[in-house]
Amino acid sequence: MGFSEPTTALTDLVLALLALGFSLQLIPYARRLRQESIRDWGLAFGALSIGALTGGISHGFAAQLSEAAHAVVWRITLYSIGFASYYMLAGTARAALRHKAGSWLIMATAVKLAGYLYWTTVRPEFSMAVYDYVPNMLAVLVMGMSLKRRRRNPAGSWLATGVVVSFLAAGIQLSGLTLAEHFNHNDLYHVVQMVALVLFYRGASRLQDVC
Repeated sequence: MGFSEPTTALTDLVLALLALGFSLQLIPYARRLRQESIRDWGLAFGALSIGALTGGISHGFAAQLSEAAHAVVWRITLYSIGFASYYMLAGTARAALRHKAGSWLIMATAVKLAGYLYWTTVRPEFSMAVYDYVPNMLAVLVMGMSLKRRRRNPAGSWLATGVVVSFLAAGIQLSGLTLAEHFNHNDLYHVVQMVALVLFYRGASRLQDVC
């Protein structure tokens, strides 16, 4: 039984392990400090880990998966992206926005997440994930910049830079850039996304609740 895309599956697995490691560090840390913002980012990393793992399964075993199995794996990947972007935004909002503004934004994003989960169940297309993910990441970027400027919290710079690097990774994936025969645009995307995860982790670990 051979891999369909071995390098893509391998880089997805590394991405999943990295995200899982960050999740397992942040969630207990958040519990000790009683910081919901850090906890939310820990949950975001957990969702990213699941999405990267199922993405790796989809890439690595595409030829071996039945149509039904592939549909399940693909939907789990899409759901994971939705939960990850929700928790990223919620965690950042708890640290950047006070009281009603933060609560309303988190509630509105939860409603958007519910709509996203419904539509990706009906239409499991990657474009749906993009439509959900990009606005959330732009909000994280703006709030990160606000954290740095208004609250002098270095977490903001790490998070904002992470968003920029994440968008750069997405641009590489869309470009179809291939560096070698067995290292395509998806593989490079995963490597650059690992850098973004490190930046997000550095920022998330420094958050402090205000909402």
